[in-house]
Amino acid sequence: MANVRKFLDLSVAHLNRAMRDYLNACAEPFSTFGLSTTRRPTGWFMYATDDPACYDDEQLPPHIRAICAYARANGCEYVLFDCDAELDPNLPVFEDEGEDEDEDAE
Repeated sequence: MANVRKFLDLSVAHLNRAMRDYLNACAEPFSTFGLSTTRRPTGWFMYATDDPACYDDEQLPPHIRAICAYARANGCEYVLFDCDAELDPNLPVFEDEGEDEDEDAE
């Protein structure tokens, strides 16, 4: 059916803080960033662009480019980053930055 589109379901653990900030910026109304992204309570829904102009855009983080290419290689047009999604063994996993307990705190 021509009206059906697939999405890649990925854990937000595949995003570091800078990538999460980038997706938040993309999701802002009237954003000038290159990706169509929607912020959700549990993550983001992002269009997996295959536009060569976006790949030349220095704003687009290399890891986000790689995720878009990975989604497209798997027949998906979108990526759902969700806190409850499974980890993909083919992609790097990032620790939550800034959420570690301070060992020196008393």
